[in-house]
Amino acid sequence: MPAYNESETIADAIKMVLDIDYGMDLEVLVVDDGSTDNTLEIMKGISSKNKKVKSFSNVKNKGKGYSIRYGMEKASGDFVVIQDADLEYDPVQIRDLLKPLVEGQASVVYGSRFMGESKNQSMLFYVGNKILNLCFNALFFTRLTDVETCYKLASADVFRSLKLSSDGFEIEGEISAKLVKNGHKILELPIKYFAREKEKKKINVWDGVKTAATMIKLRLNLL
Repeated sequence: MPAYNESETIADAIKMVLDIDYGMDLEVLVVDDGSTDNTLEIMKGISSKNKKVKSFSNVKNKGKGYSIRYGMEKASGDFVVIQDADLEYDPVQIRDLLKPLVEGQASVVYGSRFMGESKNQSMLFYVGNKILNLCFNALFFTRLTDVETCYKLASADVFRSLKLSSDGFEIEGEISAKLVKNGHKILELPIKYFAREKEKKKINVWDGVKTAATMIKLRLNLL
């Protein structure tokens, strides 16, 4: 769970993840990305009282991708799922997304916002996501609907085999591209998505440009 200045939601996000019965042991790795509010203090307070929660911190803001890569290095479980701390994605959906992995029906599962219910998403971000999807599908000959989704689930071994290098939001495109290039078939399932207010979004148009550039470089084997 990467987190940057999420003091308003971080405690609820962790609690909601912990309250779900996944049918297996759980560890929650929260990586604070150099927050300037009291996100880190809240994380440490929770982890000091609950052994299932482990808190880590970047000395300065290094990006979502860096935090995801750091968290994956520290993960000790069999399966890994990325959960944002802003609660745009309801953690209760993880249980259904995890089922095909546990039952051996898929090696990678994505929760697709565009196959399910999406609320409050601005036209700019909707169009941006659609453009990135078209770009990805054209480059890698796939028919995915949501390559930028936060909900990407796979075994820890699969994630580590990707040898990820992105530090920013372009990590989403890198993960998808390397999964496809490594021969993994991605199973998409519908999810509900409730976008936060536009002024609170941390991703911008430039991040979309960098994501597209990352996809192209990976297609051309330049990364």
